[in-house]
Amino acid sequence: MAESKDLSFNIVVIAGEIATGKSVFINRFATNAYKLLGHTIGCGYYEKTISVDKTKVQLNIWDTNSLGGTRSLLPVYLDGTDRAPVPSDSSSYAFGIILTYDIQSQKSFLSASEMIPIINQNCDKKVNRVFVGLKCDLRHNRAVLQEDAQEFAGKHKMKYMEASALTGENVEDVFYSLSGRL
Repeated sequence: MAESKDLSFNIVVIAGEIATGKSVFINRFATNAYKLLGHTIGCGYYEKTISVDKTKVQLNIWDTNSLGGTRSLLPVYLDGTDRAPVPSDSSSYAFGIILTYDIQSQKSFLSASEMIPIINQNCDKKVNRVFVGLKCDLRHNRAVLQEDAQEFAGKHKMKYMEASALTGENVEDVFYSLSGRL
């Protein structure tokens, strides 16, 4: 049996309009359970260690919010993505961004485009990014066409996926996809 490589530390910043389901999505990934949560005040933090290509990857996940004027805090969590310190006990340190929207909300989709300049101004262009439509279990209430979301993601050089915290559909795939690219 092949031995695992050293631990890799990866920081993942989750951004998106309020009420897109970011916290429930992250909690589903971290605990493999569906739990309704209130709005995140400031920023939430989660950790989970996974294995990607025989390498242990510790994901340090920052759950940002857009409550009131707190979108202005997003640069704080993105700062330094091109010059992250490398901990002495790890083989690597990387960043990734998951930008979210609620597939039932045109407003949250439009809000994502407002966050792109903030992301571009505050993090390296090489940082891997995934654009995720949340609440895909509610496809019958879709307000944003999947084709529009895919076009948006392509335009901004992001991978596009949809996920559901309620059913668990694609939740792990989003994080594994991003982690495999970090």
